[in-house]
Amino acid sequence: MRIGIDCSELSGKPTGVGRFLRVILAGLAQTETPHQFSLYGPEDIRAPEGPGFVVRHVPRRSRKLLQEQLELPRLLSKDGVDLFYTPGYWLPLRARIPSIFTLHDVSFVAHPEWFSTRERLKRITLSRLSARKAVAVFTVSEFSRTEILRHYRLPPERVLVAKEGVDPDVARGGCDVAAFRSRLGLSGPLILSVGSLFQRRRTDVLLQAFSDLSRRHPEARLWVAGENRTHPKVDYGRMAAKMGIGHRVFFGGYTQEATVRQLYQAADLLVFLSEYEGFGLPPLEACACGLPVVSSRGSSLEEIFRDHAMLVDARDPKEIADAMDSLLSDPARRRLMRSKGLELAAAYSAQAAAAKFLSLIGEVMGSSQ
Repeated sequence: MRIGIDCSELSGKPTGVGRFLRVILAGLAQTETPHQFSLYGPEDIRAPEGPGFVVRHVPRRSRKLLQEQLELPRLLSKDGVDLFYTPGYWLPLRARIPSIFTLHDVSFVAHPEWFSTRERLKRITLSRLSARKAVAVFTVSEFSRTEILRHYRLPPERVLVAKEGVDPDVARGGCDVAAFRSRLGLSGPLILSVGSLFQRRRTDVLLQAFSDLSRRHPEARLWVAGENRTHPKVDYGRMAAKMGIGHRVFFGGYTQEATVRQLYQAADLLVFLSEYEGFGLPPLEACACGLPVVSSRGSSLEEIFRDHAMLVDARDPKEIADAMDSLLSDPARRRLMRSKGLELAAAYSAQAAAAKFLSLIGEVMGSSQ
């Protein structure tokens, strides 16, 4: 079977969906399969090489939406693709072949206040039309599956869970931690936060918690790696300055993946808070690097991490500060959480993610014949 895959998220500045896709492709590249894979995207996509992989460039249009909704269907028809898959939120609706997409979450339906009117309507319209068209909808956690069924009212047998995996390059090492920390001027503990900044990820509460922690650990520093995508826009730098911790917090904005890997190795712990999350890839990557994790209860995070991370209330700065303090102050607890994290990450390999992906495709296509 010739399977087409939308790889447009591997161009430009890849974020969560792009990293999710790269793990699937890395696993497919190491898997014996009779299928051929046509990888579609603009000329600057950085797609991995693998047996049966062919890269197909989609002609650029002035707007990405025109490119994916007009140019891509033409190529799919020309190439004789048997099944098309896109890793993020909606399909090329004019494509006349069986199609599957991954709907990571439905936060734009469950919490419309977190999105601009234009962005919310675009996501709702395209994802609903795609869900009707698709032979199956993949998602990344049981939490998201429950939310999709609640808000989209699809037949349960058409919504299937294929969880994310860890990029094998993340934990490969190679960072001179001492030199990296020296270059950053770090002499004390480094608290790390990774991921795009949305209201639901409660960076405001993290800053309050870090303000508390810094009174107990004056040498501690907080590094926030992620593009600010809040709506309405929140100035977290100004917020930190008002709390008197501006000199202890660094906002890195969008951070290249090579730097993120170095930060995972150099940090003392990762904090990932969210009131609504489809999966939560950064804390899993941190686990793979042996970095203890503080995350939040509820949504998919409790489902995925359970006792493999210290789970807190994302709205309670005191509980978050206490969790960070316990990891910094108790080497035995730190070693335990490191061990638990590595154990969890081992179950989320790229090969396991690819195997589940192929298994579900076989199941879907077999039932649709």
